[in-house]
Amino acid sequence: MAAFGARATETGYVVQPEAGGVRVSLGPVPADQAQRLRTPLRLGPPHIAGLPAEIRDLVETQVRTAAPHEGSVSDLFAAAQITETALREHGFALVRAFVPPQRLRNGDAARIEVIDVRIEALDLAALPPTLASRARQRLASVIDRSFLPSVELTRALGLLQLDAGLPFQVEPVPGSRAERVQLRVLGPTKSWIGEANLGGLSSRPFHHVIASGLATMVLPEDQGRLTLGGTFGRREETQRTGGPLGSVLAVWSKPLDQADGGFVETGVVGLHLQTESPVTHLGVAYDYGRLLWRYGQPLRITSDESLIIKVGPDLTAESFRVGTSVPFRFQDDTLAYTGAMRAEAIWVRQFLPGLSVEANAVGTLGVTQGTHRVTIAGDAASEGETHVIGVLAGRARATVALPLDAVLTVQVRAQYSALGALPISEQFQLFRAGETTVYDPETDQGESGATLRAELGRPIVCPWAFDGTIVTPYVFGGIGMVRTIESLDVQRLIVGSTWGIGSRLALPADAWLPGRLSLGVELYRQTSSGTIPNYTGVSLSLSTKF
Repeated sequence: MAAFGARATETGYVVQPEAGGVRVSLGPVPADQAQRLRTPLRLGPPHIAGLPAEIRDLVETQVRTAAPHEGSVSDLFAAAQITETALREHGFALVRAFVPPQRLRNGDAARIEVIDVRIEALDLAALPPTLASRARQRLASVIDRSFLPSVELTRALGLLQLDAGLPFQVEPVPGSRAERVQLRVLGPTKSWIGEANLGGLSSRPFHHVIASGLATMVLPEDQGRLTLGGTFGRREETQRTGGPLGSVLAVWSKPLDQADGGFVETGVVGLHLQTESPVTHLGVAYDYGRLLWRYGQPLRITSDESLIIKVGPDLTAESFRVGTSVPFRFQDDTLAYTGAMRAEAIWVRQFLPGLSVEANAVGTLGVTQGTHRVTIAGDAASEGETHVIGVLAGRARATVALPLDAVLTVQVRAQYSALGALPISEQFQLFRAGETTVYDPETDQGESGATLRAELGRPIVCPWAFDGTIVTPYVFGGIGMVRTIESLDVQRLIVGSTWGIGSRLALPADAWLPGRLSLGVELYRQTSSGTIPNYTGVSLSLSTKF
């Protein structure tokens, strides 16, 4: 966070040499100020007034150690600046250190004063009414706080952003007195954000096109936020087999009136996938729906780290149907209901300016009730099974800045199933073609598995396009494995790999479309020891955020 208040420099002071010393006072800076700052003057350790009692000794020691001893007036102002810097390093971002008017002679202990700058009010004029109400509630704890720790201000702003799901910034503006500031909160000019994506993939065995959209909006009357999303596409295989696929998402999240930032969210997720062949008269349909409820609690919110825990139950229903009518009638239906309790941890950490990590871990414990029905020539037979499921799953993404402006991105996904066979919705997918966000039938899957993907690219500013246009060529490679249970006594380990080259072109937000438009192309090769054939493909994508 940027420091508040004027910096402790010689600006605004008059340094007047006197016999055996100098006089420091406020006033217009003389033209020969630089020369006056070099006036010889040897000072003793400074006396610093106004320091917080709990860190007084630490700061005074740090200033005595770090302050220069060149034997001139400039040492005094350097000591004041070091005092202010030391206080900020100890977590006090709102303080100011300055040199009060005084007369100094050789050997004197100079006086430095610390002002405890307090926030006297909030300036919320830039926010919509709903967001202003929430900001006033979340930031009430930082008003008129003595020696406000910067970590508390950062946490309050982090909780505010978590409540609204929209980014916020703050800046200080002058208050009624020198030791007072008003905190101006700059939020989004609209109460919603969105993104849209269009992707296509073509390979030897299959092709598909997928369009998706996602929007998050702040509801009126402080009723939380609503996220709506949808995906629609179509798959086609070389054997003239194909069909539609689509998904829907609706999640409502509402902050609780708690100082610790607790919130609840509830939602529904649905998916439909269908393929059929006019040649073989074989059809497959998969439907999936989930109702969920979560209680969320941020455990840590700082300027470089956040940790949020979510816990709650959900109910999932899914069906998988296979049917044909030639040469004889055959129908195979599987219907499964799963009730589960899930715990999720979301962790984000900025370790260094060039290293950031995002991680997500989910633990699931539940019960699945499944019914398998087979119909042959009009005769139906059904069989029911009940399984207890236990799953640990996680994913992590690390971004590292390298020399020559290169960027390395490493992504890991993993899942471990400790108990019986899992329904389709809980299974681990080895590689998802084009990294689609919906269930992909063109990949091997099983109960447990892990994948690793690394991408190395270098952003390049394009001088021949719109100002701010960036193209990022990259190479990537990945390996993975998945364990699938084919029967009670037979398990199989499938190993796969993917590698290729790609490029992304990002246009500036003020080019000719709202938001930042991004175009991508990727040429890849995917191999697997399982049932999915090896293939080479190309994918295209178009996305924007607004």
